[in-house]
Order: sequence, then C-alpha cells, then structure tokens
Amino acid sequence: MKKILLTAAALLAVSAAHADYRPIVNDRYFTTTAELNGGVQSAISPFSSSVTYTVASELVANSRRLETLLNASMDASFREKGGTLGSGTLTGPFRIVLSPTGTGQTAFAMSGANYVANGTVSGSYLGVSYTCYVNIRLNNLQAFATFNNASTIVDGSGSTTYSRDVSASCTTSISWLPVFDAIADTFADRWAAARANGQIDTYARELVNGLFARPNGLPSGLDKIGAAVGAVTQANGVTVGVAQVLHYLDDRQGVIDMTLGTFAPIANKSGVVEPSSNRIVGQLLDFKFTHPQVGNYRMGLTDTAVVTWQYVCPLGSKTCWIP
Repeated sequence: MKKILLTAAALLAVSAAHADYRPIVNDRYFTTTAELNGGVQSAISPFSSSVTYTVASELVANSRRLETLLNASMDASFREKGGTLGSGTLTGPFRIVLSPTGTGQTAFAMSGANYVANGTVSGSYLGVSYTCYVNIRLNNLQAFATFNNASTIVDGSGSTTYSRDVSASCTTSISWLPVFDAIADTFADRWAAARANGQIDTYARELVNGLFARPNGLPSGLDKIGAAVGAVTQANGVTVGVAQVLHYLDDRQGVIDMTLGTFAPIANKSGVVEPSSNRIVGQLLDFKFTHPQVGNYRMGLTDTAVVTWQYVCPLGSKTCWIP
C-alpha cells in the first residue's frame, strides 16, 4: 500500500510540474525581400506600417475567403439534416500558379490547402432517435481553370479535386448501433462532394478576377510592399527598380508561382522546456515571377515577432510548479 501511495504522489508531482510558455512580444516587424537574377535586396518595415500591414491583411484574407465559403456551405448542409456545424478550419499555405498558354489565355492552378469541419446531426430514423458526431476532412484542395487574358473571365467550368476523409460516431436512444455510423458516413461524404466543389470553383473565379484588377489587385499590392525595397542590383551589376519588374505582370507573358501564408503564429507552447528561439516567423508571401524580358524575380514578405518566453500554468490548471 505504501508503494502505491508513493507512486501516486510521484505522478501528481509530475503533472503539477507541467506548464506552458507564453510569448511576450517585445518587437514585431515586416521584412520584404526582392531577388532578381542573382541579386538580393531586403527592407524592414515596422509592424505598425499601415501600407505593409494592409497588404499583408489582404493576402491573408484571400485564403480566409475560401474558409468562409466552405463554412457557409457546410453549415447549410448540417442544418438541412437537422444538425449544427461546430467548426470549420482551413489551413495552408495556398499555392497559386498562373502560366500563359500562348493562345491569349492563362492557365490557373491552386493547391495546398486543407479543410476540416466538425459538427453534429440529430434526428429520428424508424422510430429510433440518434445523434451523430461528424468529421469531414478535405485534403489538398486543388482547382484548375483557364481564363481569357483580355477579360480575366474564366473560360468553361474549370475543375476541382481533393481527397476526402469522412468519419462519424453515433449514439441512439436504444444503444450504440454501427449502422448509424455507416449512414452518417455516407451522408457526410455526399455533403463534402456536393458542397465543396461548387465553393472551390467560386473561389477560383473570384481569385482570378481579382488578381489583375486595378487599382487594388495583385500588381498594386506588390508595388506597395516593393516600394520599401526600391531596386535590386543583379549579379551582372545592373540595377533594376522593383516597379519596373512588376510592370511586366500586365502583359500576361510570364509565369507566376506564389504561395500565400499567414501572420506569425503567436501562441503558447506546451511543455517544461523553454522554446529555443525568441523569434516567431510567419511567411505571408512567396512570389516568383519568370518573364522573357525580366528573367527570374522573387519577392517575399515575412512577419517576425521577437518574444520573451514566460513560464505559466496551463489554462484551467488549479496548480502547477513554476521555476
């Protein structure tokens, strides 16, 4: 008995020793980097910079837009079945590639994002009441389309693909019956297929129409953050202004390969070992542009938070040991 008590006490001590590290932000800034044919130039802007922050927010909003569309459609699906969408989350990063076809059109491809939805569905079947907890995962969302260079209107319907992972767990008024799990799986799989395709296609069309819109499209945003860099001296010694490079976006003769990310993920870290880095970095944009008149151009935008890690008790913990 004594040995058992000592073991329980030891376990309690271990659990009490657990805590989290909370980041205290001391400084935060944006870094814009431009690379052109072997030359590199960087510039730092304060996080409070209204111009850079506005562009960064617009970049993040582009990915959040798809999350909003998917959540709206999933919520409608759950409601149709007498249920409720608990949460829907989109994670990236997004990769978008635009390639000229040589026929006055541009091919559009989007990939990389994943979506997870959780919710409950309740009802009655053959006199048996049930509640099902449903999880829907849409992995590597992809969209493909071709649009006219002059009008930026998508030609045809385009296509969407992704892999689905659907699961459900149900309880009933009489007992747990696996047949209800199978029925819920089937319903959820149909929701995922029927609802998601239309929303991904809608998002792709919105994105294409907005990319080259003036004055608030992609070229305008790149101009604004590129102004901090100004110009890049190439490996051959020739200096070229960033605005001059971006001017070639308008002729649709170059290949664009860009990835949209997010702000620095400032959040608590679990564990008893202090994180090794005092910098938290979010890659907001990785933009690559290849053009016959330009060569190879690349622009990046990051959000960096310089932090001090503070040892704190986990949320909801009544007690813990802080060294």
